[in-house]
Amino acid sequence: MNKLGPGKFEAIVERPGQATITVSDGKTTTPFQFRVKTIPDPVAKVGNSKGGRISLNEFKALPGVRADLENFVFENLKYNVISYTVICQGKAFPEKPGVTQVSGAAFDSQTRANIEKLGPNSSVMIDLIKANGPGGQVTLPAIVFYLY
Repeated sequence: MNKLGPGKFEAIVERPGQATITVSDGKTTTPFQFRVKTIPDPVAKVGNSKGGRISLNEFKALPGVRADLENFVFENLKYNVISYTVICQGKAFPEKPGVTQVSGAAFDSQTRANIEKLGPNSSVMIDLIKANGPGGQVTLPAIVFYLY
């Protein structure tokens, strides 16, 4: 158990299941049962979408990539996207795709410029998505968007 501050502690557990934490105020000792769950891998999303068909204008309005802990009941735990690669394909890129490397979660200016060039029937693949969180750094699966 690590003390984080006045009245705040962090318990490090090794496996999911039930855990008992004993709290004492110096006079009374009380055990508390807690449910321990494994933190799931985050899911990469742009807006609320994990990929697939999306309208061109809707995609252009989105700010970047996020790592979401879906259906996870505990609050205050999150992953932050630290980098990813964006590959834009379509009529605006006839010879080769528009590829950018992004640091952080938000689309940078070059990526935003490539996205603005896209038209209907284009695609965007976001790959090599790295996120950092309570479980350490993870690389998330690629997500692909088909713009109409």
